[in-house]
Amino acid sequence: MAKEEYMKVLQQSQLFADLGDEAVNQLVDLAEIHGIAAGEVIFKEGESGDSVFLLYGGEVEIVGKTPGGDEMQLAVLKDLGDFFGEISMVDHKPRSAAVKALTDVILLEFSGDVLENFFAQSHWAGLFMYRNIARVLAGRLRQSNIRIIT
Repeated sequence: MAKEEYMKVLQQSQLFADLGDEAVNQLVDLAEIHGIAAGEVIFKEGESGDSVFLLYGGEVEIVGKTPGGDEMQLAVLKDLGDFFGEISMVDHKPRSAAVKALTDVILLEFSGDVLENFFAQSHWAGLFMYRNIARVLAGRLRQSNIRIIT
């Protein structure tokens, strides 16, 4: 796929809001692109990892474990530009949930090391991205609160 196609997805993703074309262009060059088959586990709950993944195509399921050990679906991501893995990138702790491919998916992976190096060169980009992550996490928390309360 052409770099321009990936740039469009990054530009519309909430993760990269307000970054501008130059920064997005640099980030596309830093991304690792993965094709994942339906049914594959992208990462497991409790694994270490600091990459954030951006959905380019397909659907993924975020799954957590209940105190009794049963799996519980937390979310399904299917929109271009949706992202996951950001919690471990931010807090440097093990993955808080598992992610599975529901369909064949294409992911853009941004490792923590790659992003830290990018932020060292472009401090404002790091500030924008962490602000964007905070906004998305706040929205997800609000949705979780609604599900718990109702």
